Amino acid sequence: MTRSYQFLLDYFHATELGQLRWAHRVNSSARLTTTLQISKINIVEGDVSLDTSHNLIMAHPPKRESDLTFTEWITKLIAAKRGIKIDLKSPQALEGVIARLTSWGSFSNPLFINADLCQGPGGRTPLFNTKEFFSQIAKLKGLSLVVSVGWTTSFSPSYSYTKQMIDEMINLTSHYKGAISYCIRSSYYFKQVKMINSLIREKNHSLTFWNNEKLTPQVIKALVKFSNRKRCFYDLINSRMQPVDIFPPEYYTTV
Repeated sequence: MTRSYQFLLDYFHATELGQLRWAHRVNSSARLTTTLQISKINIVEGDVSLDTSHNLIMAHPPKRESDLTFTEWITKLIAAKRGIKIDLKSPQALEGVIARLTSWGSFSNPLFINADLCQGPGGRTPLFNTKEFFSQIAKLKGLSLVVSVGWTTSFSPSYSYTKQMIDEMINLTSHYKGAISYCIRSSYYFKQVKMINSLIREKNHSLTFWNNEKLTPQVIKALVKFSNRKRCFYDLINSRMQPVDIFPPEYYTTV
């Protein structure tokens, strides 16, 4: 396991990556305040976009306005000693975030930076150039960083990841030697369990499971039975955007 993953476990007094709890799409002042009141939340994810004046804000497209700026968001998370996941929604947001982080200096919080690099099931053409993405990431020094990469997707029960999609991602990211987590839409996992698990090829690799739609019993069963809790994150939500625990309560007690 790489230094960044071990740092995560030590930082949160956990023994496996799967024990870490997430808050997803924390893009408003009210939601951030509520999230920070929940002590069991380890890592907070938010979407970084540009407003009409090209300022960094917390918003998920197509929204282009928010009552929470990126600077306000990350400042509060750093102070609260939470893990931070930045979900980038455009190449321009990437440039702005990297510029802000490099001017900030170092901080001890675990940091994830996420972008969709490949076209996935039902997905649109990705906005990011992979070479430019990793070039920007290389500017970050002295941080406990996990690079998080995924596929553009939409939902249909008939969709699934293909070998071509997986192979493309492997080819685009194989050069990166830091900690990297491949983001998998959970509804498609049980259709391609063996192929998706093969993404964890090296000690610096992990999976991050996420969802927008309700988790079906088949998906939950597959996640519990076939995924490796030591090498997987579970950023899962219910219809009210609240975190979902798929393992027994006692599994999380060490966090």
